[in-house]
Amino acid sequence: MRHGDVTLRQLRAYVAVLEAASFSEAAKAMHLSQAALSGLIKELKSRVGLRLLDRTTRRVSASAVGETFAPMARRVLSNLDEALDNLTNLKELRRGLVRVAAPETLSCTLLPELIAAYNTSHPGVDVRFDDVPIQEVLAGLQNGSTNIGFGPAGVAPDQSVEVHIICADPLCVTLRNDDRLTKGKTASWKGLRERPLLNYVPNIAVNVLSHVPPRHHPKKLVPVHRVPHA
Repeated sequence: MRHGDVTLRQLRAYVAVLEAASFSEAAKAMHLSQAALSGLIKELKSRVGLRLLDRTTRRVSASAVGETFAPMARRVLSNLDEALDNLTNLKELRRGLVRVAAPETLSCTLLPELIAAYNTSHPGVDVRFDDVPIQEVLAGLQNGSTNIGFGPAGVAPDQSVEVHIICADPLCVTLRNDDRLTKGKTASWKGLRERPLLNYVPNIAVNVLSHVPPRHHPKKLVPVHRVPHA
C-alpha cells in the first residue's frame, strides 16, 4: 500500500462515521448521500487492506484495528485543520509574529507610536522589537531574522530589500553664530559647497547629494567625522 493512496476525504468520512456511530447520520453531517459515504469507506478499506469498522443492525463502531487507527486519523485531520487556520490567520493578520528592528534615534521617536497603533488594530500579532545599529537592521532583513526594518532612506544595500518611504524629515544645517550663512533664513547648496561634512555611517551624504545638482556638490566628499549610529 502506498500512503498517498489514502485521501483526506476518506479519512474525514471514516472519522464522521465513528463520531456519529451511524452511516446515515455521518452522511448528513458531510452533506453526502449514504451511498457516496459508503463508497469512501470501502475505498479506505481497500487502500489499507484491513477492516476498520464493525457494523451491526444497530450501531457502527471501530474494529480492533480501527481502535488503533482512529486516533491517528483524527490527529492527521486536526493537524491539517490547524495548519489551514494558521495560514488564514496569518493572511488576515489576526495572529502571528512580526520582528521589527530600528536604530536608536527612530526607536525612541517614530516607532513607539507606530507599534502601539499596530497592536491596537492587530491584537493577536506579537511584535518583537530590536534597537540596533542600522548595519544590523540591514543584516537582519537580508538573513531573514528581521521582517521589517526602519532606517534612513538610501542605505539599502541591494534589491533584495524592498524600500518604502513612510515619512520625511527636514534637512537642516548647523552653523556657528558668526558664520556668514546665518544672515539668511535658508542656506543654499552652493553656499555649503566649501564646508566640511558631518556624516552618518553608512555614507548617507551620498544619498542626499543624489538629489542635488552636481554643480553644487562639495569639491571632496570626505566626511570629517562619522557618527556610529543613524
